[in-house]
Amino acid sequence: MSWYLREAGFGTADGALFRDAAAALERCAALATTTDVWQVDADDVAVLERLLALHDEQLASTPVSVMHGAQKRIARFARSDRKTPWQDTGP
Repeated sequence: MSWYLREAGFGTADGALFRDAAAALERCAALATTTDVWQVDADDVAVLERLLALHDEQLASTPVSVMHGAQKRIARFARSDRKTPWQDTGP
């Protein structure tokens, strides 16, 4: 959701934040599949905190109509074969 809200002009995070957060969640999921424990590694907490802070800011300033548009884009993305929303947009 944050990615699409950023694309709509709400939030100024660098694209690296999203890539780093996705990588952190991938590591968390990989660990969970081997250990059966869902836990965020201490090294990954900061990037996820930055993403959550961005999303909080976006929720405070984004009109509902823009949120609905982002939700529609998420639904289209979920039906796609892409791994991330930014997969085809480059750096």
